[in-house]
Amino acid sequence: MKLENLAAVASTVFAITALLGGCGTDAAYAQAPTQRASATSTAPSCDDVFGAIIEMERSAADYTEQLNDLFGYFSERSDCGPQWDVLIGYVSNKGMLTNGYLTCADLLYYNQNPLSIELLRQDGLCEPLVEPVNTPPASPAVQSAPQPATAPVRKDYLDWDEAYRHIGTYQVVCGPLASTGGSNDDVFLNLGKAYPNPDRFTVVLWDVGRIGNLPIGTTVCATGTIDTYKDQVQIQVWDINQVQVSN
Repeated sequence: MKLENLAAVASTVFAITALLGGCGTDAAYAQAPTQRASATSTAPSCDDVFGAIIEMERSAADYTEQLNDLFGYFSERSDCGPQWDVLIGYVSNKGMLTNGYLTCADLLYYNQNPLSIELLRQDGLCEPLVEPVNTPPASPAVQSAPQPATAPVRKDYLDWDEAYRHIGTYQVVCGPLASTGGSNDDVFLNLGKAYPNPDRFTVVLWDVGRIGNLPIGTTVCATGTIDTYKDQVQIQVWDINQVQVSN
């Protein structure tokens, strides 16, 4: 990381510890962030926070603690939705590309944010994607008979017992409610299997207070990045709107 960018990141982190405020413009998310953060009398803009996180993610230094603080702060900024979406697409797919689990073509297939893909391209993880060349159709004399479509029907969500195959990606995961739990203002929704079955999928809702009584068997869908805690597959959410229920 460049020295001048270190100063920018530091000022952003410092400002976040004390202030809340408005969101900046969203015109250049996918550009390499430079000196965009500065200590001001108002909260850092959405672009400032976004730029600071990208700088840290790309740095060889260990910024784990600062990143955790910034992610927690950024997730609560309701005015930074577009930047948050780009960031999640970048961070959640970076490891999958690095480990060879996904390709850039896969990201397009799954409708990932093109600005997230551009950031990954800047990191050298994606080559510029070229549109496929259209080949002319075969002449009538040799054209084969039409074949039935064999492409599988795509779902817009993952079943709870599929989630472990998609750790590190941003998904919608659905399943039947098997049990619930909680601690203070935090709520745990266990899908598919009840606690303490290790095969369950858990939706962790932080600081949401009480959410009312949900009948066992209710279909619950959660949107977020799939991760693990002590080998337990889960999605963590800080916004109740990331969870939908239906009978």
